[in-house]
Amino acid sequence: MDAKGRGVPVSLSESSLPTMPLSGHLAELRRRLLVSGIVWIAASAMAWFLTPAVVSYLGERVGRLVFVTPAEAFVSLVKIAMTLGLVAAAPVILVEAWLFVLPGLFPTERRLVYRLAPVVVVLFVAGIVFSWFVMLPLMLSFFLGFQTERIHATITIARFLSFLMGVTLPFGLVFQLPLVTYTLTRIGVVPARFWARQRRYVVLMAFIVGALLTPPDPVSQALLAIPLLFLYEIGAWVARRAERLRVGRGEEGVWP
Repeated sequence: MDAKGRGVPVSLSESSLPTMPLSGHLAELRRRLLVSGIVWIAASAMAWFLTPAVVSYLGERVGRLVFVTPAEAFVSLVKIAMTLGLVAAAPVILVEAWLFVLPGLFPTERRLVYRLAPVVVVLFVAGIVFSWFVMLPLMLSFFLGFQTERIHATITIARFLSFLMGVTLPFGLVFQLPLVTYTLTRIGVVPARFWARQRRYVVLMAFIVGALLTPPDPVSQALLAIPLLFLYEIGAWVARRAERLRVGRGEEGVWP
């Protein structure tokens, strides 16, 4: 057994990882955060010039956007610029985070991160794209369909941005579900049969998660819960594949 009780022999390179005092870790963390913050701010400043085009594009989805407080429009434009800047700076931020944690990882853990990190990014982007091009048009069409000659939609830019974030970001997270089930089964923490036995509870949890992560209306909750259930079934399937792979290789679990 190694020092962490993983049941994996410890090689010389794993047992002699370099150590650093706490002050060194704090200085390294401060430097990584400073670099990430500067890149984010710089990217956001450049993205500021794109905000009018973004607002125009968003306005085409719902019609005219308004603001009801003096600072609302400016704050909303800043939020858009910061969001675009975060997306542009994400590669640098992720690299800085990886370089900070890298010295403290064992080689097996590093290999695991190398394999899973691209999948996490792809699934997150897939969830955002799915929500933007599939779920968001459906939701807007449903909600705006209640307009009549006497009922007109007057949507503030701040409220629409909150609605947009509440719709898109949860899908980026729930799309990680197949990866979570695969990883837990692959390392032997959870058997594949566990996922199949939890379907009745998953249905309830899906609607609870939908209520927590989406705007407070039944339609949004259902539109998140249904894809979540579908992703769970995919996760249960990949978990069975992961268990067959682990058993076929004679692995006892812990790490792939």
